[in-house]
Amino acid sequence: TVMFRACRPYYVKEGLAAMLCTKWLANKHELLSQVKQGKVPKLYCSPKLDGIRCVATLKGLYSRNRLKFDSCKHVHDDVCKLLNTPYRNFHPSKVMLDGELYFTGPSLPFEKIVSAVKKTQKHATKQDIALQRKIKYHIFDLAPVDSIKKMTYIERMFHLQQMIKNAESKGVLRAHSLVPVPIRSFKTQDELDNHLEGYLGRGMEGIVVRTPNGLYEPGKRSKDIMKYVRHLEDEFDIFDVKPGTGKFKGSLGALCCVTSQGKKFCANPAVDEAMRKDWWKNRKNLIGKKATVRFTRFTTNGVPRFPCAKSIRNAGNKR
Repeated sequence: TVMFRACRPYYVKEGLAAMLCTKWLANKHELLSQVKQGKVPKLYCSPKLDGIRCVATLKGLYSRNRLKFDSCKHVHDDVCKLLNTPYRNFHPSKVMLDGELYFTGPSLPFEKIVSAVKKTQKHATKQDIALQRKIKYHIFDLAPVDSIKKMTYIERMFHLQQMIKNAESKGVLRAHSLVPVPIRSFKTQDELDNHLEGYLGRGMEGIVVRTPNGLYEPGKRSKDIMKYVRHLEDEFDIFDVKPGTGKFKGSLGALCCVTSQGKKFCANPAVDEAMRKDWWKNRKNLIGKKATVRFTRFTTNGVPRFPCAKSIRNAGNKR
């Protein structure tokens, strides 16, 4: 998942920003201890999709920062059909869905998903629209509005599944683009790692862990939703450096590296402030050295995705 800057943005003043993840490794001991002690029956996990975060309402599709997407009309049409189908006391205009715009097939990697969603309806060609129609909306939560605010994660997931089944049974949704993200339970780290291996083997980005009683906290980083991603690590030659800006002014901003295939990219330093300043002070000596870079995978263009420089050989300790 990435933070996406929508084309021709429109700020939704009455909307809610999406809830954000913390890291599983920072919370695992506390949560697994609660399970072992019987305070929590079990925890839940789902695949971490390599798509574009999207909150959906009757008014449109929005990024996690409330910017409107002007594409994927077929997805929003299906969202409207779902929300307008009567279900208990849920009011259509008071329900928001949270998920990812994503395509599960091997022929549409992340870079193509971004390219497709960027094309607005006004400027999209027939080929662009055909590409957009391959994208589905993988839903993993209900955003909190009215009574949903007090619902736990498990309650929200039950209602999400029932809402979709209800609309399908009434013939409102046929061959639609809405996919509820599957969830699995676990009680130990070994069980979670087994789930992770299975998802990685199917090309997923990682795993998302949820607590059963967690509430939806819009716009906040919550301990009730945690990401668990394994990273790759390799060394790359440094050919240039960039200065820091803002709070990093006067220190290193990024290392410009090149792969063995000649692909260039920039990696943000994953070190403390003192190390950033030391690297910047000695920046002329960094050219030609090797940086150890952590990243999630190689993109279709052959460069590391989400690269972070952990260390530079002969220029400081790993952090």
